[in-house]
Amino acid sequence: MDPTIKDFEAALAELEGVVKKLEEGDLPLEASLALYADHSAVAFSDLAAEIATEVRLLRAVQTELARHATEREHAYWRDVGTLEAYFDSNMDLVSVEPVFNLYNEEWPIYTAMSAAPPAKVVAVADYGPGQVADSILSQGVVISGGFVRNSVLSPWVRVEPGAVVENSVLMEGVVVASGGVVRNAILDKNVVVPSGTRIGFDREEDVARGLTVSERVVAVPKNHKF
Repeated sequence: MDPTIKDFEAALAELEGVVKKLEEGDLPLEASLALYADHSAVAFSDLAAEIATEVRLLRAVQTELARHATEREHAYWRDVGTLEAYFDSNMDLVSVEPVFNLYNEEWPIYTAMSAAPPAKVVAVADYGPGQVADSILSQGVVISGGFVRNSVLSPWVRVEPGAVVENSVLMEGVVVASGGVVRNAILDKNVVVPSGTRIGFDREEDVARGLTVSERVVAVPKNHKF
């Protein structure tokens, strides 16, 4: 079994255990005080009912998803609390056989979508056609004579002539200017990578710029100015 499925089941089981202890008044004192600090205006019986309702909802969602999900997608869950975990989850989406398949028509994703035109890849004189491989392009993305490989591009991203984006996640509104190169990075919203700038190549240089650098990933904060 996929370890993430075990983690999901374990999390639900833990919640169900909390409900039972709350209902029986058998929660350890330390845990009771912690819950009281967070829910001082809520009776424990009400809190137990609230958590129980959420557990039932999670179980119902899990059952419904299982009807339409493939074996690989069943009970899909990821802890994305670290840069590497978030990065790896996105890189899975662009793999040939992702664990979570965005294109499963029997398992639609309902979310708010920005009103934007389809993605566009165009040629530019002296740079040739834009090129994309193993990547996801959201609505509003324009690649003008640039190259994108193994990356996830959010809405309204721009990759200008001669720019290169590899193994990266670009949030909404990011612009990689002409000749810029981004590799193994997560760029938050509205970051503009200046012409000729390289990210993800020199650790010391990235740190000096004020970027967050982990073992495998460089993170550029929202609205960062180079």
